[in-house]
Amino acid sequence: MQRDTTAMRLAKISRMKKLLLIALSCATPISSISAQSGGEIARAYREAHEVEILRNFAELLSYPNRARDLDDITRAAEYIRDELLAVGVDSELLQLEDVPPIVYGELNVPGATRTLGIYVHYDGQAVDPSNWTHPPFEPTLYSAPIPEGGRQLPMPEPGEAVDPTWRLYARSAGDDKAPIAAILPVLKAFQEGNVQSTSNLIFFFDGEEEAGSRNLPRYMETFKDRLDPIDIWLFFDGPAHPSGRPQITFGVRGSMGMEVTVYGAARNLHSGHYGNWAPDTGVILSRLLVSMKDEAGRVLVDGWYDTAEPIGEEERAALAAMPAWDEQLKRELGIVRSEGEPESLPERLMVPALNIRGITSGNTGALARNVIPNTAVAALGIRLVKGNDPAHLRQLIVDHIQRQGFHVVS
Repeated sequence: MQRDTTAMRLAKISRMKKLLLIALSCATPISSISAQSGGEIARAYREAHEVEILRNFAELLSYPNRARDLDDITRAAEYIRDELLAVGVDSELLQLEDVPPIVYGELNVPGATRTLGIYVHYDGQAVDPSNWTHPPFEPTLYSAPIPEGGRQLPMPEPGEAVDPTWRLYARSAGDDKAPIAAILPVLKAFQEGNVQSTSNLIFFFDGEEEAGSRNLPRYMETFKDRLDPIDIWLFFDGPAHPSGRPQITFGVRGSMGMEVTVYGAARNLHSGHYGNWAPDTGVILSRLLVSMKDEAGRVLVDGWYDTAEPIGEEERAALAAMPAWDEQLKRELGIVRSEGEPESLPERLMVPALNIRGITSGNTGALARNVIPNTAVAALGIRLVKGNDPAHLRQLIVDHIQRQGFHVVS
């Protein structure tokens, strides 16, 4: 089974185009002869060019996009820039020294009175090829999800049908190259169909979102004059509803991380000679982590929820109107119970989260040794909501660690 992968339903391209049509604010044909709407023209183009769209998507996915590899990420950016140019977008790379470029583009409409900013990131999460059935940057088509018995398929030839239940496996097939694969054919359809947006469009594609967008503030300050005209931002980075339906989200939680290292002896010790005597850093760290969260998923760090701003009646009404999908989602994911029950997933997204992103202490499997590791490390992932301050939440965790009897060195 393929782990740590992103698969996408090819029908997702269609769903993303529906969202893009919203972003284009009711794009309309220039010619009064055509009775088709912008959405109808885009849909007709997709139906006539499904194989081409799929093959172009596979080519996009073949470009390695790890932010730390500047040569690879720049080649991916150049490809996207050229594709935008081909569909009529005035596009270029904005570059700061030794960091991934921003793919920037403008599509200005005569007489338009507002400007929409469209954000996508083209980099992907770090990837371990050993956990993949196929190399992560060699897009591979399957008849169905691999766990459900899908079989590998060749890429279809022009004129052949495309089955929307197929799966295309590759790094970033969903997060976040799928919106790019949706935007480009829509713009191509509008270009060929003589369709014009009612708003100016500015495309701003980030190359290190998965690495924390460390240089995004510098980019936005350096190229402030390019972004000043934007009236509202549309972020094409997020999942469809678990039911598979498109959703528009009006906010997302912030993200930060920190690492906690527990130290034992000055060096690793042989467990046969020192076991039951030397501090077991893995156990010590595990106890510390357990002290931060109870079995129901409530964070036990003092003050954790105090600064989260309560949601209003309008937000509560929106939550209540969402499809109830938790039970179906738990069955799909093989989960018996979720944290915070009986609260739903959308309700749980309204509060700050504390999760363990990874734990290390010594080795496992064939590399396991008869040692008591002298360190154990946990990477914590923190999600913030409105009202939270990153430095404040970090300090709450540090205070909690000290209350458990630890001396914090940094």
